[in-house]
Amino acid sequence: MTVTVTQVVDGSARPAVFEYGDFLTLNDKASSQVKRSYRKLNGSSQPSMIEKGPLRIVITDSPSDFTIEQHLSELMKFNVKHVCRACEPSYSTSALTQAGIKVHDFAFPDGDPPSDIIISQWLDTIEECFISGPNILKATDRISVHCVAGLGRAPVLV
Repeated sequence: MTVTVTQVVDGSARPAVFEYGDFLTLNDKASSQVKRSYRKLNGSSQPSMIEKGPLRIVITDSPSDFTIEQHLSELMKFNVKHVCRACEPSYSTSALTQAGIKVHDFAFPDGDPPSDIIISQWLDTIEECFISGPNILKATDRISVHCVAGLGRAPVLV
């Protein structure tokens, strides 16, 4: 699929055309803009649910301070108890923590693989939530993971 993103550079609008596979070669900001455009064009801005064995994971795009209440409402529909951010923080987590949702930060650069430390922390969270431990989730509970657009870093972790 081809996506056209118009960027304003020095007061001039410059359309940029990208194929979906080009995302890995774009800088972080341009990549995020293209991914968001792709999601909107394909109607895929809805969360994606992954259920395999004991795992129950919801993949979303990143909320902003402006959209956090709507995002929280969606998370509550899915019984999300943990939110894992695979991108740099871009919103306050206070609404999530007040709702009893634990937030984990696993940021790594877009287009790069996660570091061994991030992988270890992610797997520890998965084990804590679904495999063993005193805080194992109920069968109806889920975790959520997001990056900027929900198409790159978040699915890589899952």
